[in-house]
Amino acid sequence: MKCQKCKSTENLSKNSVTSSGKIQYICRKCNTERFIKFRSTTHGKNTAYEAVKNSIAKHPEKQSARKKVYYALKVGKLIKPEVCQVCSSPKELFGHHTDYTKPLEVEWICRECHTQQHRAMEIHN
Repeated sequence: MKCQKCKSTENLSKNSVTSSGKIQYICRKCNTERFIKFRSTTHGKNTAYEAVKNSIAKHPEKQSARKKVYYALKVGKLIKPEVCQVCSSPKELFGHHTDYTKPLEVEWICRECHTQQHRAMEIHN
């Protein structure tokens, strides 16, 4: 299996299935470039806006928790650490809630650790 664009064999994901039933793969880098290009179009912007709007409507408790964390950071009630609480790397950090009913109980983790935690949760559910 190779990326349809750059022929890389690293970080492949299924992109689409052709009319003949053949699976096409694309690497993460090419897919990111494709997505950035799509997001710069009017249709891409509208699609992203609708997806966010639908997600907020579907999961209002998540949006409420995010707003509370944002406000707590703004007024100094919460302080974002400098390093990931899982791997201790000084990367960009994201707030992770394990329970949305406790919005200020946030674990500050990097993208990689955040992805791993969500994958682990999917396996257990």
